[in-house]
Amino acid sequence: MSCWKVVRMRLDQVARELDTFFKVHKFQADLPFSRLVPGAYEGAGIKLEKHLEKTFLETFHGLMIRNGQTVDKIYCMVFLSEEILDRVFAQDERDLLLISHHPLAMETSNRGFLPLPESYLAEMRERAISVYILHTPLDRHHEISTYRALAREMGLEGVERYYRAPGGYAGLYGRLPAPVEFDALLRRVRDVTGVSDLHYIRNHNVVNTLAIIPGGTDVGGILEASMLGCDAFLTGTYYNM
Repeated sequence: MSCWKVVRMRLDQVARELDTFFKVHKFQADLPFSRLVPGAYEGAGIKLEKHLEKTFLETFHGLMIRNGQTVDKIYCMVFLSEEILDRVFAQDERDLLLISHHPLAMETSNRGFLPLPESYLAEMRERAISVYILHTPLDRHHEISTYRALAREMGLEGVERYYRAPGGYAGLYGRLPAPVEFDALLRRVRDVTGVSDLHYIRNHNVVNTLAIIPGGTDVGGILEASMLGCDAFLTGTYYNM
């Protein structure tokens, strides 16, 4: 979780600037969260309309929860989770904006994506803590994106975007500074991501060109990378259903 102290700003102004910069109006309803968010909250017996913005429920991008009019500090995170909110609550602050890549927490012990409990939603309302979501618009942004961050850390050169998708491109590919053995590539991925348990298929012993699609992909993303001459393909989930 990262934090920025800002000069007090109107929440609507911050949301408008984020909407414009990330061009959220260009995106269709988010996949998969247009399906996962309603399922998670309704499964927990929580009425979405009581807590979430009407505009968010149309596309699942942008301002998700409005609990104040002003913003004094911004916290950025990957998952909107109880653990993160416990840390925020412990600061005893008000008038905050949380910018999260995912609108749900991801629990890996077979529970999947989890909603915030109603008690946390009530505490956020009391503390004037609002939430803004950047999932697909962040993944596909031409300047600031998850794939550009990965490409930079992996040292890719001659980077080009590929695999056209609504709102932009789903991924990019580029050359490594020098050919590397596949095991060395795995070590670099572990160092960059902090993920020790990598799942992989080895088809090349040496890698020259790497394709990246953050989060997850489908067969089309893998096949197009192969047609572009990539030796390896990096993603979070190798096949999205």
